[in-house]
Amino acid sequence: MATLLPSQKEVEEKIQVRRCLHRRSRDLTGPVRHYTTARQALKSLLPVGSDVTLRFKATDRYGRSVEEVICNRSNINQSLVEFRNAFVYSQ
Repeated sequence: MATLLPSQKEVEEKIQVRRCLHRRSRDLTGPVRHYTTARQALKSLLPVGSDVTLRFKATDRYGRSVEEVICNRSNINQSLVEFRNAFVYSQ
């Protein structure tokens, strides 16, 4: 279950997209059938050189950061879900 630590509630980090990572399907875990479509959607929403803000939301049960990606006042996470390129995990 995702939990917020008191010191991490409003953490933001500004970064610039420098390159798109390429991962072979053998390196991925979980469902990968929509990987190519989702990756293309993300590349179109965040072209190389885009300035983005990462807004910390939680830490998942595996210890990974869960963050919102904001670019030009647009929530990229919500855009991917809206266009069915990503989905929300219920916990």
